[in-house]
Amino acid sequence: MHELSLFSGACLGVCGTHHLLGWRTIGYVEIDDYCQRVIAHRIRDGVLNDAPIFGDIRAFIREGYAARYTGLVDVITGGDPCQINSNARPQGDSQAKALAPEFLEVVRIVRPRFVIRENPARVRRLAPWPAERFAMALESMGYSAAPVEIGACCLGADHRRKRLFVLGEIPDSGGARLEGHEFEKMAKQATGKGVPNSARQDRWRATPRIHREDIIFSMN
Repeated sequence: MHELSLFSGACLGVCGTHHLLGWRTIGYVEIDDYCQRVIAHRIRDGVLNDAPIFGDIRAFIREGYAARYTGLVDVITGGDPCQINSNARPQGDSQAKALAPEFLEVVRIVRPRFVIRENPARVRRLAPWPAERFAMALESMGYSAAPVEIGACCLGADHRRKRLFVLGEIPDSGGARLEGHEFEKMAKQATGKGVPNSARQDRWRATPRIHREDIIFSMN
């Protein structure tokens, strides 16, 4: 499976798809300079696949880079900015930019077989882009889509950390399927397999909140 990672952050999610599921990442889109440097560091270490690192998703679309991935991508993954919907955001922080439309535009251009959007569970009901609206937008492009909620506690962690995934698939695309119950089963089976230090189950169980400094140093 060839993966295009949008809103990559420091790539903890990509560590999962790469090391647990065996996917190959062929592009990273992340605007934050610190996170870009973490990704580059992990590529040099061999923890992440060597692939281009792009910045602003709007430039990624506008300058034609997204179009270059058309026909090359099996799955697009991403968690568009969630500060406006996160329980952890500071009170009064209302400046987070909703970039779900750009996420969907990349999907429209690239046309992968699968789409996985990940966000806090509260995105199911909060504006401007609740999970149901995102799923309906995927369906308008010919995907079968549905929200699936999975908590960290479901995978053996001692904290809840509920996340909401929107799974999209082109019907009758052939090959593997990514239905909700199969996605949860796959995640449970993957838990505890050999992965880089910062993603190991024992550390993850004990650390409900992971800081940026943990990411860059604990993987050495």
